[in-house]
Amino acid sequence: MYTFSMKFADSLLNKLTMYQLVLYGLIVLAAYSLVLSFFGVLSYSILSLIVSLSVVLISCFITNFLFARIFHITPNKESYLITALILFLVLLPPRNIQEYLLLSLVSIIAISSKYLLVVNKQHLFNPAAVGLTVGSFLGAGAIWWVGSSWFLLPVLILGFLILKKVAKMKMFLVFFLSAIFSLFLFGYFKTNAVDAFILLFTSWPILFLGLVMLTEPATTPTTLKTQSVYAGIVGFLSGVLYPLGVFTMTPEAALLIGNVYSYLVKPKYRLDLQLKNVYKLSEDLYEFAFDMPKNFTFIPGQYMEWTAAHKKMDSRGNRRYFSLASSPTENTIQLAFRQYEKSSSFKKSLVEKTVVGNLIASHLSGDFILPKNPQYPLAFIAGGIGITPFRSMLKYLTDKNLQSDIVLLYLVKKKEDIVFQDVFQEAEKIGLKVIPIIGTYHLTEADIQKYIPDFKKRVFYVSGPQPMVQGLTSTLKSLKVKGIKTDFFPGYDA
Repeated sequence: MYTFSMKFADSLLNKLTMYQLVLYGLIVLAAYSLVLSFFGVLSYSILSLIVSLSVVLISCFITNFLFARIFHITPNKESYLITALILFLVLLPPRNIQEYLLLSLVSIIAISSKYLLVVNKQHLFNPAAVGLTVGSFLGAGAIWWVGSSWFLLPVLILGFLILKKVAKMKMFLVFFLSAIFSLFLFGYFKTNAVDAFILLFTSWPILFLGLVMLTEPATTPTTLKTQSVYAGIVGFLSGVLYPLGVFTMTPEAALLIGNVYSYLVKPKYRLDLQLKNVYKLSEDLYEFAFDMPKNFTFIPGQYMEWTAAHKKMDSRGNRRYFSLASSPTENTIQLAFRQYEKSSSFKKSLVEKTVVGNLIASHLSGDFILPKNPQYPLAFIAGGIGITPFRSMLKYLTDKNLQSDIVLLYLVKKKEDIVFQDVFQEAEKIGLKVIPIIGTYHLTEADIQKYIPDFKKRVFYVSGPQPMVQGLTSTLKSLKVKGIKTDFFPGYDA
């Protein structure tokens, strides 16, 4: 039953982008709240909830539409809807005209922050947290009614799916433990620790904040180390129970302080790239090349968020994450992906060259990089288009003439899917050994022992579809290899 559930979750997540998952999850929570209200479980009437939801949706939509027109930006409809639904789930439903106006104002402030509180065209703060923090000074502070016991299970389910999608389990755990430590330090568990711990899950925003808001990609640091620090800051401040001078710490204010740290440590690149060439690598594999901007640096193996404005945008939106297939030693930026029969409008716009304007590449991220000593024995396992970060690494090592000891197991469904062979042939001169495996993305312990007899001395890098990466990680752990680094591709079909 557990295996079936995990396979179902993987299949579901593979068809959704991160933003779709969060949006659909919040829609379910909003609908669930209406059902609870209908049956008298919540203290708010269903009419007040419907009106509250309508106010935030209309206010956010109009604000987003107007600012997008003013700044000539193609808006991402998922983004403003996510912000609106978060506000709906944490703010008190209005009871009079004044409170309706305040709710609308908070919604306007939240969306406005995406366009006004920016540096290099990147918003600095979680929009919902901005609206909630300003609202607290206006008399419309968050009460976080989504933190009640009735929402515990659906929030946990949504949170599990989000963490699985974005691989941020460690970041959430740091946040959670830091919040618990802070609450303990400030006396939250002073009386009855068991009752207090139960109350923590049934009337506090800690889970919703950490699972849904903390994980927003645009305001999250880009490396595991900085993500842990970020989560620790937000978690600890979320547990502060006493006023700090004239200021009272709130969960939303804690998140904004964490956003400041995130901005300070994140790469500041936002590249405006014109598509230079499109190459068809195989029947359904495509590579895209852009001129390398001046002063842009990255580490082989990293990825970026790509935004492509295009007409007839489908529900999967205009943003994707792709690894950089090129090396910093080249004069072009390259990315590659598989074009499925039912691929998104995003991918089709690139393949058919119907992107409106240039592509925007931002949020340079990733710890899937080479070790400091390139001569350390390594084993690369690539599944399908998961070969792209390895192409970047091997091209870099070759151009730098860095002698290496690397075995590459290249897993593809058919022989025609083997790409970048010229790069790998050159890399053989500096110590690469390529072993193509055709017909499967699955490897057993016996396969690893067969293809890499000295596996015990190597650190393994695994890149490809999430189910493949998860399966191989378990296999490699059973073999007790020296180390494992993974880089999966969520939304592989999108």
